[in-house]
Amino acid sequence: MKKQTINDVARLSGVGKATVSRVFSGSPLVSETTREKVLETAREIGYRPNPVARALTTAKTGNITIVLPSLQSFVMSQIVRGAMFAANKNGYSLFVLDSGEDSDKSGADYSNLLHEHASDGVIFCYESARQQMESVSLRRPVLFLESTPTKESLDCIRTDNRTGMRLLVEHLSELGHRRIAAVFGRRSAYSENRYIHFIAAMEGVGLPVTEDQLLFSNWAIEDGYRDFRSLMELPFSSRPSAIIFISDFMATGALRAAADMGIAVPNEVSIAGTDDAETSAFLIPKLTTLGFDPHGLGEKSVQQLIRRIQYPDEEALHLVVPVMLRKRGSTGPVRC
Repeated sequence: MKKQTINDVARLSGVGKATVSRVFSGSPLVSETTREKVLETAREIGYRPNPVARALTTAKTGNITIVLPSLQSFVMSQIVRGAMFAANKNGYSLFVLDSGEDSDKSGADYSNLLHEHASDGVIFCYESARQQMESVSLRRPVLFLESTPTKESLDCIRTDNRTGMRLLVEHLSELGHRRIAAVFGRRSAYSENRYIHFIAAMEGVGLPVTEDQLLFSNWAIEDGYRDFRSLMELPFSSRPSAIIFISDFMATGALRAAADMGIAVPNEVSIAGTDDAETSAFLIPKLTTLGFDPHGLGEKSVQQLIRRIQYPDEEALHLVVPVMLRKRGSTGPVRC
């Protein structure tokens, strides 16, 4: 089978070879209509530009890197799928780096990839590779997803954590819960932010907060399992009647722990998550959580990063994505 060339793309698209080159180099001089037409033609005939040749002629690699704390998370996988969809649609390849749960430690393994010209831009998710953020942002476009920018001039997209925590706490308060615990992930700016919003939400409904019911742990399913057991082993007078996990992944572990301990959810304790993983509606009971679109979050992040690559001097984007409360069977009226 004949290998398709840039000339074939130009001929079938009805544009010049130079226009095709501009599309694949990310030039802002091409209209969106023309860009879509050229990329669609390239997909149809199976044409992919030579990344080495493109890098030599444009100083661009056609690659984008996304750094995550863990690919185990259902939500992270959806973010990656959305990012990959948007990258491929715009003629880019996506590099995915899993920095591990301890990003400061594991992130050092990616120093060369992040600092060398392996990609045209980097998306940092959930405080991943924290040590690398500042220095990488001096060299190439970066975007912070659910993470705090080191400077106001850097792009940031995050969900509305403040409103989300308020919705959860108010929901549990309306069900009669007065002892509400919260389990956060590994200590980071992201977790501390959720912690602050939880405290504010509790104060907003006039409920007390006790330190033994606020746990910093990690994001894995086994952490949710262990932390649920720890909270349920508190003296009865201090034991929470409801627990918010700052990850549906952790909340899944908590539901399993409840089953193993013979604790009925929600009759004896209510459990809630915060990120509406696809699996959350299929758990027993179905998990109350906060709803948003992680796939769309990944898409939007890549779209904005590509725009930053094309228009480096534009004003920084600080986008807050709304969330909604999804009431399901894992929360119910307090029984004790």
